[in-house]
Amino acid sequence: MSNSSKKIIIRSSINFISAFIGVVGFIFWLWIFYITIKGKAADETSKTAQYILAALFLGFALWAFTLTARNKVIILTEKQLIIKWPFLLLKKNISLLDINQITEKPYKVTYERDNMKSLIYNGKEATLTLKNGRKVKFNSFETFDYEELLKKLYIAKNRAKLTT
Repeated sequence: MSNSSKKIIIRSSINFISAFIGVVGFIFWLWIFYITIKGKAADETSKTAQYILAALFLGFALWAFTLTARNKVIILTEKQLIIKWPFLLLKKNISLLDINQITEKPYKVTYERDNMKSLIYNGKEATLTLKNGRKVKFNSFETFDYEELLKKLYIAKNRAKLTT
């Protein structure tokens, strides 16, 4: 790999707030799971209810873990876009020349209860359509420096086309 493809244009940061909430939630629900499993049940019906409740708490713990695990870091170089999931030890490299189209649309996080809808977050989502038809998405809720990253991605993509 040449030095020009290694030169980092922009690197997004990990969303530490969601990572912190995920870790705290995971520890909390795991603790509740442990307390539930270690409790003494009076009879078989109580034991069954105890295990069902413990399974529910374990599900919450795993859900909280996924909040942390799904955090990603996006690195833009002159030749490629690198998406890393540091907690899962995964990495995806996308050549800028493989990006066919970049589209952007509104991204909203809402909460709905009893026919009442609340807007929690209002941002944007970018979709990269690759030449092989696959789509890669990232949004301003998960990605710090989203606006600057997208702006520099457009520029780097156009430069990559011109240099080939």
